[in-house]
Amino acid sequence: MGNNLEYQYDELHVHLIVYHLIWCPKRRKRVLVNQIGRRCEVLIRQKCDEKGWAILE
Repeated sequence: MGNNLEYQYDELHVHLIVYHLIWCPKRRKRVLVNQIGRRCEVLIRQKCDEKGWAILE
């Protein structure tokens, strides 16, 4: 989606919220692989679409 950070507007608010999420298991074992990883990505994308949030990377 790019790096175009823009303020969001609604009736009462103007905001720009940026989160940086990192998944780091204790032993760095790959846990989000195959079907689990694909399903996790689908769920995250669905929620972001529902809320109108942009995934930058």
